Amino acid sequence: MSVKIRLARFGRTKRPFYRIVAAENSAKRDGRYIERVGTFDPIHNPPIVEIDEEKVINWLDNGAIPTDTVSNLLKAEGILYKRALTKRGLSPADVAAEMEKWSEAKAAKKAAKTEKKEATKAKDTSKEEVVAEPENTETTSEN
Repeated sequence: MSVKIRLARFGRTKRPFYRIVAAENSAKRDGRYIERVGTFDPIHNPPIVEIDEEKVINWLDNGAIPTDTVSNLLKAEGILYKRALTKRGLSPADVAAEMEKWSEAKAAKKAAKTEKKEATKAKDTSKEEVVAEPENTETTSEN
């Protein structure tokens, strides 16, 4: 039995909502699953991700393999980094300190990205658009 941590799609047409589940590899996408470990709502800006960290780490320790998308979500939430720090043998206090540094670095990176985006917006609005005026096309009639 091969277990994967993957997304199961719920929600209506063009309004997706996903559950993050641990399921057998052979189970259907939205079919039977072993355990629900979180949710992912991509409609909101920024997307809402809720993951039960203990359940996910337990499944990963037992050999479950996350899909690419779920792996990206776990990286973004810092769960894979925290698991790696724990496996290295760091004390819980050291892990907490490293996670604090990681979250500060992530916030700084996000702020820099936002600042850069605003700077490019300001640059684009300051450009004067040259509007071509139509040439004088008077019709002269010779009677």
